[in-house]
Amino acid sequence: MNQLEQLRQWLPSTEKVVKAAEENRQAVAVTAGVVSLVGAVHLYRKKRSAPKLQGKSINSLPGPDSLPIFGHSLQFKMDELNAFTEAISWKYGEMAQMFIGPMRVVLASSPQAVEKLFRERPNNFKRSFNIEKEFQNSGVPGLFSMEGDDWRHSRAWLFPQFAPGKINKTKQLIIKHATSLRKSLDIFSKEVEEINNKWYPSVEQDPNTRYTKTNFYDPAELKNTIDIFSSFAFGVVIDFSFAHATHYGGRIVIDKEECLPENILEDIKVIFTVMRRRLFQIVPWHKIGFRDADDRKFDETVAKLNQSVQNIIEDYDPNAYKEKSDKMSTMLESLWYSLNHQDINKIETSGLLSASKAASKMSIKDMVGNLLTVISAGYDTTANTMQTMVHLLAANPDVQQKLHAEVDAILGSPSARRQMSSDETSEAIEENVFAQFPYTSAVINETQRLHPVAPFAGVEAIHDTVVDGYVLPKGTNIMVLTRVAAMRCCPTPDPFLFKPERWIDSTPEQKKQMERLDWTFGGGPRVCPGRHMANLELIYAAVLVISLYDITEVARPPSAYPVMEGARFTSMLENVHVRFTPRT
Repeated sequence: MNQLEQLRQWLPSTEKVVKAAEENRQAVAVTAGVVSLVGAVHLYRKKRSAPKLQGKSINSLPGPDSLPIFGHSLQFKMDELNAFTEAISWKYGEMAQMFIGPMRVVLASSPQAVEKLFRERPNNFKRSFNIEKEFQNSGVPGLFSMEGDDWRHSRAWLFPQFAPGKINKTKQLIIKHATSLRKSLDIFSKEVEEINNKWYPSVEQDPNTRYTKTNFYDPAELKNTIDIFSSFAFGVVIDFSFAHATHYGGRIVIDKEECLPENILEDIKVIFTVMRRRLFQIVPWHKIGFRDADDRKFDETVAKLNQSVQNIIEDYDPNAYKEKSDKMSTMLESLWYSLNHQDINKIETSGLLSASKAASKMSIKDMVGNLLTVISAGYDTTANTMQTMVHLLAANPDVQQKLHAEVDAILGSPSARRQMSSDETSEAIEENVFAQFPYTSAVINETQRLHPVAPFAGVEAIHDTVVDGYVLPKGTNIMVLTRVAAMRCCPTPDPFLFKPERWIDSTPEQKKQMERLDWTFGGGPRVCPGRHMANLELIYAAVLVISLYDITEVARPPSAYPVMEGARFTSMLENVHVRFTPRT
């Protein structure tokens, strides 16, 4: 008899154990109670014996007076969240607090706090305001909202798609969309000029009347460029993500007009609006049966986008990409391989193996959610930054002239550039376009420094922790005010002014500090994977399109709403109205 059989004979059968327990129920109950009590005492003693965190109490944080139950919720609108939180930070210091309803929110705005909170995600901090749960329940989980293993798998899948080496191969794609952007701005320019002539016609004084009307300004006719910039950024990210229209050999793989729903841009804006409302509302009305038109539109949009992405995945033909060295179909390829290849280790394409391994651990829902995240985040942030840049150029004509001079000196006159073919344009743009156009790069850096699309980040403490001398209990919600932190320690003069020269004339030490303070795309392990793509789109748009125009502000009455920074899901400037006059 071997040892295993001896052990089996020694152990009582399951039936005997159950019978004995039934015959001695009272003894079993007492024993279980004693064990539970001993365990509870052990955990209590372990917690008591653990070293206490040293620091000031969270209750001693400074901040403005708040109302019971409502907190500060009645003192600001959601569009004013940036202004409200930053005003508290500037007044009360690097560590302050506010209340959204009964929920305390710590406002951290020192560079040291920002570095700690970004560096220790996702192990010690996670997204705040129940972002993960809300996005999951709403059917749009993705890299932005995920935590834990779901986030790790999504990160391993998405990051290779946005590697600098892969992004550098998008030159022809971006040039194609830049050409479309230029055509759209030409049309916009003519429309605004016609409106301007209508408002201020050449009118001679009528000697037979006491007053002659010369001003026909109508605010209802004001035009905005944000939709044009959104279309540009959206076209780039769609082609990049799904390869609907490659620019290699004229091959059209998938027609996006057939795969994506009409008015998709407007539909995605609904997703942003509804998710922001759900994250910050005190009463979750949508969960208790009160759903308005936006909620219903949200559900309809998510369902349509899910079906569209599913169709794209099903229609994808990997045989269309035999030569993969210069193609940008890695997202779809990794999806296809993970779903159809039994042995993904046989994949030889660089970067595709790791992405496919990660994708094989994800559900279809997670994949679809990540693709929707790429679409949503990829166009909104870039379009908002372009809108901000043209406003700052219009408000600073000296900066605009320097940008014009730099591009003219390298690529030729505006009239000559308009005649260049895509191939000629591509040949004229060097691989390191940022080094080729240093002043234009400085304009982009300064735009993002003053008006980052994400001037704050929300995190929640997973464990008790100490931040800047304050003990923050587990579950504390923290708003990381990155812009305030960067401006507190700006190493160059006039931190509140738009001065691109600071990125060129600064000392090496100053430049290093400004780069450390650049949290435009977050930081730490959860830094935005699409940052290289976004910056490449911005500089191509500035060099190839925006430099072709003299940009001026549209004249408006003194009482008109000024340009202001608003906050939807990302930050953007509102009330921006400019004129584009083609240069010759």
